[in-house]
Amino acid sequence: MRPLAFAILTLALAAVVWKHDRLKHVAVPVLKRPAELPPAAPRELGETAAVKLEPIAKLGTRVTALLTASDGTVWAGTFDRGVFRGEQQLEGNGRQQFVNALVEHGGQVWAATYGGVLEYDLDGGYRGEQLMGLATEALVVHRGELVAGTVRGVFRAFRPEGRALRVTSLAVNGDALWVGTPSGVYEAAGAWHPLVFGPEASSTNVVLALAPFGGGVLALTDNGGLVDVQPGREVRALRFNEPRANEGNPGAALVLGDVVRFGTQGGGLLEVRGGEVVRPKGWSVPVVTALAPGLLGDGAGNVYRL
Repeated sequence: MRPLAFAILTLALAAVVWKHDRLKHVAVPVLKRPAELPPAAPRELGETAAVKLEPIAKLGTRVTALLTASDGTVWAGTFDRGVFRGEQQLEGNGRQQFVNALVEHGGQVWAATYGGVLEYDLDGGYRGEQLMGLATEALVVHRGELVAGTVRGVFRAFRPEGRALRVTSLAVNGDALWVGTPSGVYEAAGAWHPLVFGPEASSTNVVLALAPFGGGVLALTDNGGLVDVQPGREVRALRFNEPRANEGNPGAALVLGDVVRFGTQGGGLLEVRGGEVVRPKGWSVPVVTALAPGLLGDGAGNVYRL
C-alpha cells in the first residue's frame, strides 16, 4: 500500500475507533505500521536490587489507582468496587465503580471513573460529581488546574479544551501537557507522534500510560513495550524478549526522581534507569496494576508498601 493511502486509511479508521467510548483497549490492526518496516528488535530485561513488599490492604478486586493523600491516608481505586479510603469503601454506584485515576487537588480527592469524575473530602465524605456519565480515564494537575482525559477529549476545569480525542492517559512535563490515545501521543500544542513509524518504531499505537522523560514522555503500550517520545525526533521503542513485559496496564506509570516505574500485565514492575530497563531482583508480583510513591497495587486486589 502506498504511504499516502495508508495514512489516509489510518486516520479514517481511527476516527471511527474514537466513537466507541466503552472500549478500554482498542484492537490494534487498524493502526499497525507497514509490513516492510519491522518493529524494533526485542531486548533483555536487566536486574536491579531487590525490594521488600509489605501488604497493607486486600480489596478483593483489581487495584487500578493509588494515592497517599496529604493527611497520610492511602486511597485506592478499583476495577469494579469504586474508591477506598484505607479499607473503607466510599460512595459511588454503577459505572462510578470503575475507577481509572486518583488525584488530590484543592483540598479534595478526585476520582476519574467510567461514570464521570467524583469529588471527595479528605475524610472520605462524598461531595458530588463532575462530567456526569462521561467516561474519564486520566487526571493531572496542569498550571494549577485539574485536567481530565475523557473519551471525548481533554477537559480543563471541566470545560472542553482542544480536539475531541479519545484520551487514555495524561502527563505533565515542565509546562507541557502530553496526551496518550489509542492512536499515539499528542502534545497539547498540537504535534502528533504516531508510535508505529521510524527505524525504531513500536508494533502498536495504543497508549495506556505516560510518564515525563527527558523533554518528552515515555509511553506504556498495550502490547508493544515502552516507547520514548521526544519533540522533533522519531520515536524509539523498547521491546523485551519476555512477551508479558510488553503488556502494560492502564495508568500504571510513576516518576521517582530519575527513575520511572511501569506496571505490566505479566512482567511485573519495570524500572527505567538512565538508558536501561530493569526489574527488581526476585520480583514476585507479575501483574502490577497501580503505582504511587511508596505504593503498589496488583490484579488480585492487594495493596503493598515498597
